[in-house]
Amino acid sequence: MWDLVRFLPPDSALSRVRDPAPLWSPESYILAIVVDHLALANWQRGGGKGKKPKPLQRPGEVESKQEIKLDRFDTPAAFDAWHEAQMKTK
Repeated sequence: MWDLVRFLPPDSALSRVRDPAPLWSPESYILAIVVDHLALANWQRGGGKGKKPKPLQRPGEVESKQEIKLDRFDTPAAFDAWHEAQMKTK
């Protein structure tokens, strides 16, 4: 049974659940980078009006909604403590 699971094609449902990244070929990643850069360049040429375009979400990435306010860290030690706590939750 393990051999069956291990050698499933990358586009099978189980393989996509285990690791979504292989669905994108290197060409797909390059194309996503090109699209991101074009969107940003068009936004800049438009004078930066409107919202700054967000990059395309890559497979396996989790969108972070946490905003870090740097003024809340009084000392480098405060930032280090916060960063250590963030690394433990991941």
